[in-house]
Amino acid sequence: MPRYFFHMRNGEVERDRSGVELPDDECVRAESVRAFAEALEDDPEGFWETGMRELTVTDGDGLTLFALNLSVTEAPAMSRPKS
Repeated sequence: MPRYFFHMRNGEVERDRSGVELPDDECVRAESVRAFAEALEDDPEGFWETGMRELTVTDGDGLTLFALNLSVTEAPAMSRPKS
């Protein structure tokens, strides 16, 4: 079974050194969404500090297969005084 690696970036890159074996591309896509959601749930403050989160999935040869990205752009209304 092929091994896939899930590298997370939230300001700094957290390299996945062990990876996970998965049977096919469909499973890799599903696992990437789960891993991404888990990372956001585990550290929501970290996301807001940097305003971005990226998960890059590579294969056993280090070839990038795809990346999931989430970023925030705050509107000017967020900086207005609270009443």
